[in-house]
Amino acid sequence: MLITSGYNFEGYDIVNYLGHESVQVVLGTGIFSSFDASISDLLGTRSSAYEDKLNLAEKAGKEKLMEKAGNNGGNAIIGLDIDYTTFTNDVIAVIVGGTIVKVERKMPEKEVKKVCSMEYNTTVPIRILESLIVYQISTDKMFLRLYGKNYSDSKVKGLEVKIKIETIFNDIVEIPEMTFADICESEEKEIVTEYNNLKLENNVFKLIKSVSVQMMKYVTEKNEIVEIAADQYKKIDLTQEQLTDIRKIYGNDAVNRAYKSDSGWVCYCGMENENKEHKCHLCKREVQVEALRPISMNDSEGTFCLYDHIDYIENLKNAKEIYDYLEKLNCTDVYFNGIILAEIKKLVDGERMYGSMKRSAIIKLKELYEKE
Repeated sequence: MLITSGYNFEGYDIVNYLGHESVQVVLGTGIFSSFDASISDLLGTRSSAYEDKLNLAEKAGKEKLMEKAGNNGGNAIIGLDIDYTTFTNDVIAVIVGGTIVKVERKMPEKEVKKVCSMEYNTTVPIRILESLIVYQISTDKMFLRLYGKNYSDSKVKGLEVKIKIETIFNDIVEIPEMTFADICESEEKEIVTEYNNLKLENNVFKLIKSVSVQMMKYVTEKNEIVEIAADQYKKIDLTQEQLTDIRKIYGNDAVNRAYKSDSGWVCYCGMENENKEHKCHLCKREVQVEALRPISMNDSEGTFCLYDHIDYIENLKNAKEIYDYLEKLNCTDVYFNGIILAEIKKLVDGERMYGSMKRSAIIKLKELYEKE
């Protein structure tokens, strides 16, 4: 039962007013309470006996009023008012009143989902990173805005894209070609499109798991039209949660951590580079190539290699964040689940008393990994 001395509740609409009601609670204070009050009056101190009686009467009054509200079909009370009176030296009364109403939660004006694009292309200097989907409840329509990165010196005037939406049931919904002509670009070369009407069945909105955006063509400020082949796109083999975590550390355009490859090294942005180059051809990041390691974690075999994740783990704040990250990996390795996670969980429990145990967690991980 919601109750307030005001006349509204944040996040709720009043749909029915059921009238003003009041209840009375009469209590005898008793001879000892009166004696205590007399002493307090003489000494100018507080009377705990009277205070307890008043608190008891007020609580009983509120409970009776809420019971009456429920019997009248209400689920809230507004304009709560409490009055006190005395009849004799040993009898006090509390009158509790308010307006009984029926309230309902306000319907949100819109619902919003922001998801990472799960495909990327290193052959063009423009990349779509995220999609913002807005469901406007009042009009029963959906709108789409795209966020991206421009690695080139020339600004983008227009985009034509193809979109694939994957639902939680692993169904694929394809959206016909969409064009965006009103595009803003920041000093950091981040691009944001206008909102565009998204022709999608409304029941699909709550089922969205991931979105893949493929640019089919784009137009530069010099009116150059660049067409892009669909087979040049690569799929990001991570979940939305894993990709979001990686981007918190390595940047909003990251698709993986940087690693050694057979022919050179692969940047955080996914671009393949030669060993002699220390700056990525696409995103211009400077990377310590000598410190990179190959990716050796094989998800299909369920194995775990600590050093494929240590760069990310080093940037976490405490053992709790390390444990949460490791748990998200969904590794099926028995040693990983039976030993490694259990040992890090012990350090998480210790943080309540000793504070951050990040360094201890990393040392323990290295010890356990060497024993494996």
